[in-house]
Amino acid sequence: MFINEVCKLTGLTKKAVEYYEKQGLLSPEIMENGYRKYEIEEIAVLKEISLLRKMGIGIADIKTILTSDDKLASLAVCKSKMTRQMNMLDVQRECISYLIDSNYNIDSSFQYVSHQLDVSRVIKERLAEAFPGNYGLFISFHFGRFLNEKIDSPEKEAAYGKILDFLDGIADIPFPKEVEDYMMEAGGQWNEDNMQALDSGTRAAIDDYDSFMETKRNIIEMYLDYCKSDAYKSSPAYKMKTLMLEFQKASGYYDALIENMKILSREYSKYHEKLYESNDLLLREYPDAADILGYY
Repeated sequence: MFINEVCKLTGLTKKAVEYYEKQGLLSPEIMENGYRKYEIEEIAVLKEISLLRKMGIGIADIKTILTSDDKLASLAVCKSKMTRQMNMLDVQRECISYLIDSNYNIDSSFQYVSHQLDVSRVIKERLAEAFPGNYGLFISFHFGRFLNEKIDSPEKEAAYGKILDFLDGIADIPFPKEVEDYMMEAGGQWNEDNMQALDSGTRAAIDDYDSFMETKRNIIEMYLDYCKSDAYKSSPAYKMKTLMLEFQKASGYYDALIENMKILSREYSKYHEKLYESNDLLLREYPDAADILGYY
C-alpha cells in the first residue's frame, strides 16, 4: 500500500511517516518510480510508534523499544524516567506554594526550598545549576547521560563536594569564541534523545568489541584518517579537544574529577572500566590512535 492509505490506517500525517523513516524506525520498499510501498509490518510498526509518541516517549527510547528482545523491560525504563520527572514537578509545585505562602520572602524560604530541590534533583541537574558556563556545558556534553542518579549517600555527597571544589577552583579555560559557539551549538543539539543514541553506539563497541569492529571497521578507519587531516585539525572540535587535553594534564583532572565521577555514578564507573578495555584493544590494532581516542 502507498502512503495515503498508510496515513488513513495509522492516523499519521505524511510528514510524520517520512520523519520516522528518516529516523531509521522503518524501511519501506522504494519502487522504481520513487514511490514507497508499505507492507503490513510497517503499518504495525507505525501504529506502535504512534502509540508510544502519544505517551510522551522520545525517539531514542522508541528505537530501543522497537529493537528490544524485552519490550516490557524497555517500557518499564521509560516509565521509571517519567516517574522521576513527575516527582520532581510535584516538589517544584510544593516549593512554589511554600514561596507563595511566605509572601515571596526569599530569606525565610531559601533554606527549605533549596534543600527540597537539591535532594529531589539528579546529579546532572545540580551540576548544571552550579556551573552555568563552559564547565557546565563540558560536564553535560561528556557525562550528562551518566548522572541521572541522586546523591543518596555520604560517600556520594563527599564526592560531589570534591567535584564542586575542583571545578570552582581552577582557572577558566580560554575557549576561543568559535569553540565556545561550537560547544553552545552542540549543547543544544545533544539533547537527551541524541545522547541516548550516542550512548547506544558506544555501548555496542565496548560490550562486544569484536562484533562492533567487524561491522564498523571501515567507518572507524575513515574516522581515524579524518582525525589526521588538516580539515579536522582546523575545526572547532579539534581545538576544543586540544584545549581540554591540555587542561586535563595541568589540573589533576583524572584524580579530582574522574575518580569522583566514578563514585557518583555506578553506571559511569562500569562504563569507564569497559571503555578503557576497548581502547586498549583498539590501540593494539591502531597504535597511532592514542591521541585521537578523546577523554572521559
